[in-house]
Amino acid sequence: MMNFLLHSLRKSILTGLLFSVLAQIIHAETAQKTFDHATTGFDLFGAHATVSCDSCHVKGLFKGTPRNCVTCHSLNGLVDASPRPIDHIQTSERCESCHTSTLWEEIVRVDHTQTLGACTSCHNDLSAEGLPPNHIRTTEQCDACHSDLGWTPVQFSHANITGACMSCHNGVTATGKDSEHIATSNECELCHSSIAWQPATVDHGAVLGSCASCHNGIIAEGKNMGHINTNADCSACHSSVVWSPATFDHSNISSGCSSCHNGVTATGKDSEHIATSNECELCHSSIAWQPATVDHGAVLGSCASCHNGIIAEGKNMGHINTNADCSACLP
Repeated sequence: MMNFLLHSLRKSILTGLLFSVLAQIIHAETAQKTFDHATTGFDLFGAHATVSCDSCHVKGLFKGTPRNCVTCHSLNGLVDASPRPIDHIQTSERCESCHTSTLWEEIVRVDHTQTLGACTSCHNDLSAEGLPPNHIRTTEQCDACHSDLGWTPVQFSHANITGACMSCHNGVTATGKDSEHIATSNECELCHSSIAWQPATVDHGAVLGSCASCHNGIIAEGKNMGHINTNADCSACHSSVVWSPATFDHSNISSGCSSCHNGVTATGKDSEHIATSNECELCHSSIAWQPATVDHGAVLGSCASCHNGIIAEGKNMGHINTNADCSACLP
């Protein structure tokens, strides 16, 4: 009888304890389901929303639970959470700048303000994309030209380019001379600026070929409609510094003097000039108009039309009285 009573008592106690534990579990689960964690100032998102309370609240301690990622997600963290791997790029400890609470491997963006070290410490083709094989040669860091928002567009700096312009500006790596470019050496910097291709200041020392190969009225200014008739190269008279003044060379003029010395293209006979043919070269030199050596074979009209004491020496006071032309007595 006594044993029966003891057995019944034990059974009642165990049953009561079981119900008590079950009640506590149900209460805890109910409390966990109904408790609004956002009221603590730390809302639960992603993976944090599915872990059990004691994963973060170790030994039932709630007060003082860390809120920053690195306090838990480290080798010596307060809780058993995945730490930053040893091959992680050099960064600050603000995990949330790049990672989400859903999945570590899901990197939404890289906040470069939190990275440490030079660009190439990551952009080395191992941790992140590095210089492609056809990249121009340079000793600069990536951020000298590239933005951390994207590789392009590029704000280019020529400051540390180690090769000549043509090593990049060859039409493959970067814009080079097009098919319409004038014939020149490949020293781009003699005419172009590293700030902008245009406008260009032409250095004629780099230009190949004759003047007329460019100064043809298409590529560059050529002879205008009023230019004298000549087959000489521009450089015979003009300087590569400026078109005018020109130092004139008559040696290659292909037409008579008066074709230019007509008072329009170049200085011609003025209104006081004696009556002559238009063969200027019979009396004048191509070096200078004056002094002139008169070739009477070019003079038109009678002797007295010039030898009148005004244009040229005429009859003096002691000359015999005659109305004959001078040529009547000249040998």
